[in-house]
Amino acid sequence: MTIAERVTNLIFIDGIVDEKQKKLIDLIVNLTQEKLMALLPKEIKEIPKELEFIVVEIAVKRYNRIGSEGMTSETVEGHSINFSTSDFDEYADFIDKFIEELDEDFKNKKVVRFL
Repeated sequence: MTIAERVTNLIFIDGIVDEKQKKLIDLIVNLTQEKLMALLPKEIKEIPKELEFIVVEIAVKRYNRIGSEGMTSETVEGHSINFSTSDFDEYADFIDKFIEELDEDFKNKKVVRFL
């Protein structure tokens, strides 16, 4: 199952999705992937399987915020809404751990050179 399909399943429990919604979900997923890639080392060329959940969760949140982008606080009849400054803040530990493990794997590789 693709990331976009996972996001769609989480958003639309009844499974009814039109083409506009599919395009919007694809766009949100692509933008979220691009932002995550910008946080990872340059040698990573695609979203690692172990970090895909971050794209799924952030894409669902971004879809649910459509029309309220950038809101930092709103209170209506006792109901309060706040958005964090970065969608990735709550996933920083996962990203940092992945990068640390990647660095360790890189350090442990031995290189043989022939002259």
